[in-house]
Amino acid sequence: MAFNVPGEYLYIGAAVFVVVFCIIEMDKPDKPHNFEPEIYMMERSARDKLIADYNTMDIWDFNEKYGELLDFTVDRRDEIVKS
Repeated sequence: MAFNVPGEYLYIGAAVFVVVFCIIEMDKPDKPHNFEPEIYMMERSARDKLIADYNTMDIWDFNEKYGELLDFTVDRRDEIVKS
């Protein structure tokens, strides 16, 4: 309106904005993933497979399959205290 553009261009611009905004929002994950930072430093395809398995598998099966990979709960300080 401020630049005296025809109304059709405003509708086209609004439609393009809505489409791009929807694509960006749909690309975001539907659930928050609270993984450790090491997971996000993995290769993208391996990380996506891991997150997909996490979303589809039972938590016990997932821990059995990936337990050694995801065991970041043991702190190095705990190992020092025990020894």
